[in-house]
Amino acid sequence: SENDGRGNENSVFYVCNRSFHLSGHQNAQHVSLTGNFSNWAGSKLPLHRTADGWVLDMYLEPGTWTYNFIVDGKPVRAEGEQITSVGEPYLFVLPDHKNAHKVILAGEFNDWDEKALQMKKTARGWELPYVLGPGNYQYKFIVDENWITDPGNAPVINDGKGNLNSFLVIDANYTFRLNGYSNAGSVSLAGDFNSWSPEGVSMKREGNEWVRRVYLAKGKHLYKFLVDGKWILDPENKSWEENETGTGNSVLWLEADVRQMK
Repeated sequence: SENDGRGNENSVFYVCNRSFHLSGHQNAQHVSLTGNFSNWAGSKLPLHRTADGWVLDMYLEPGTWTYNFIVDGKPVRAEGEQITSVGEPYLFVLPDHKNAHKVILAGEFNDWDEKALQMKKTARGWELPYVLGPGNYQYKFIVDENWITDPGNAPVINDGKGNLNSFLVIDANYTFRLNGYSNAGSVSLAGDFNSWSPEGVSMKREGNEWVRRVYLAKGKHLYKFLVDGKWILDPENKSWEENETGTGNSVLWLEADVRQMK
């Protein structure tokens, strides 16, 4: 079942798109699958015995997933997890830095691991294709142990700990708009979808409005605009709720996981 964001549990039908197979281990009593897609709860995903091993068919959402098999209580690969992905990769590119010895990609999508995603040196700099599911992600490059933001991706965001990170949106499905404020020097957006960044993520002036495209999952979202350092509610959205500081937050409901821009 799945919660619809309004407190209701609904049945869900899935079409399997991945088959996990473990060869051998015919004398095992119990084999299960664990991974970040199940919060590493291996006992909930038992495999079925076949003539040549064990198998489990399941559905995975788009993204990159790590997993391992558990055979009679012990992981098959003690040295680390295996990786599978669903969807088209996003190409991370860091131009130049040709004298660097090593460049690593790290972000929210891999728990800021400082070793796992080593980029490949190319004629134009460094590259790494990596599959990400729909979402909003903070990330950085580590160039010979020095953390830098992506020079090719202008939006940066304060993570609330004093760090500025690059901000990437995959499969944006909603556009926030703030009309007017033509004399504003800067306008930013913050909400639960970007962890309420203290400075928000910058919005772009287009015509008579400020816009920022993001990905929003279905359900309820809270947000605000930051205009020249002053927090304001969305003047065109009458839905709001009080917050702990008594200044309120605008409220947005998405009835479905939409794929079209508002």
